[in-house]
Amino acid sequence: MPSGKIDFDVVREIALALPGVEESSLHGAPSMKVSGRLLTCPAIHKSAEANSLAVRIGFDQRAELMAAKDSAAFLKLLEMDSIEAVTDPAAP
Repeated sequence: MPSGKIDFDVVREIALALPGVEESSLHGAPSMKVSGRLLTCPAIHKSAEANSLAVRIGFDQRAELMAAKDSAAFLKLLEMDSIEAVTDPAAP
């Protein structure tokens, strides 16, 4: 895996190493899915920062991350690295 900037090619490589992950597309953008359900994709909404990533997580996991002692660091990660959490009640 290359060092330095991470792009969707790196995300694809990591995701495809996981069981059941398949490459797909969403609104013309590449995406990774598990059993037909979104796992991750570039954040394509017009309000998203350039080169940001949407990652599907469940409400419970999101709540745990937000309540964690380092939740400020998580929030900073959202701002600094443009990682967007997409919550889904059915996600594990």
